[in-house]
Amino acid sequence: MYAAIGVAVIAFQLFLGGSNDIEIKSPATFFSLADSSYVEEVRIVNRVRVDFRLSEEGKKYVKENPRGEFKKMKKALEAKGNTIRAEKDPEFSINIASADRFEEKIDDLNEVLKAKHKKQIDCQYEEEVNYL
Repeated sequence: MYAAIGVAVIAFQLFLGGSNDIEIKSPATFFSLADSSYVEEVRIVNRVRVDFRLSEEGKKYVKENPRGEFKKMKKALEAKGNTIRAEKDPEFSINIASADRFEEKIDDLNEVLKAKHKKQIDCQYEEEVNYL
């Protein structure tokens, strides 16, 4: 009985509750988008990964400029709503070597954005545990 419940919970997490993450290879892609305030909901996860979503302006920009990694991002944006797991906007992620260095770059970028009177990047910190 308990085994069946356990299997059902795991299946639910894998098939319905799973994330819609798209991995981006280059941090430079993130910073080029962030420089124009095209990112939001930025989270540093376990100090090794950064997850983010695109703002409405960012979505428009990526769709109009489908080159390099933007091509993969555009494809993810167009897939929104095609499956149960794709009901929300896709979340993009990049792996980082040093959270401290990433934070420094964000601080530097925020100074530039502040001087331009643009929206600054707010990072949230999160710890994630993989139970599987």
